[in-house]
Amino acid sequence: IPSGTVARCAAKRKRGIEDAARLLRYRIFEKTAAAVHADFIVTAHNKNDAYETVLMRMFQGGGTESLHTMPVQRGIYLRPLVTENRLDLEAFLRQQGVSWREDSTNAENRYLRNRIRHFLIPALTETFGSWMPGFDKTVRRISLDCAFCNAVLQEARTAAGIKSEWQICRHGAVKLSAAFFFGLSPALRLKVLEHGCRRLNVRERIPAGILFRMAECVPQTAITAAGNLRLETHGEHIFLFKSAAYRQWRSRTPYSIYIERTGSYASPLGKL
Repeated sequence: IPSGTVARCAAKRKRGIEDAARLLRYRIFEKTAAAVHADFIVTAHNKNDAYETVLMRMFQGGGTESLHTMPVQRGIYLRPLVTENRLDLEAFLRQQGVSWREDSTNAENRYLRNRIRHFLIPALTETFGSWMPGFDKTVRRISLDCAFCNAVLQEARTAAGIKSEWQICRHGAVKLSAAFFFGLSPALRLKVLEHGCRRLNVRERIPAGILFRMAECVPQTAITAAGNLRLETHGEHIFLFKSAAYRQWRSRTPYSIYIERTGSYASPLGKL
């Protein structure tokens, strides 16, 4: 990655350096894999990386699906060392006389992950001793609760006769049945909104406060807008926009619809 590329990417995305570096790194991984026709990409993530990630997401208000430990496989990515402790891996390498590379920024405390690694985890170890096995059990319980909610949501889909909640529509939006959405519990609404973000291909993390605000809105709410997303209720449907796409759509020439009699009329947001 050429010098300065990460900083420019971070500024363009209005995200941190770590986020930009990860995005660019994975782009190169996938470009290289395609060039050499590789079936898999193997990374060296270990159990400590998984703990750091879950702790970060927990304190950032992450959803249940984001609080799982790292899977051994995610698509074409394999993590064969994710069940092993970092210190054990380093001890094994020393025993075998094998050196390894370590990013110089790992020693810097300006990054959140490094502060968790250097301060929070040692404090947890000193205070609770064997906190990791208990933490594993808590994450496992969260995984079970998440699986249960997903099963209930699938039952709701089946009962409503729909295969997936969100449908792509014009102007960079996705839509779903308002009756289906408001008939769900707040916990399931959060999951549906997370699914909508993925349907919109929103790659950045959406703050939990925005999702809570949208999940807790009432049917009479015309607009709930915040941050990178915009949620609108129109008639029988709810529309979810990326804010940039919504602003682009609203900046176009206004439109008029003549309603002459009872019937169906096409509008930029769908059928009225």
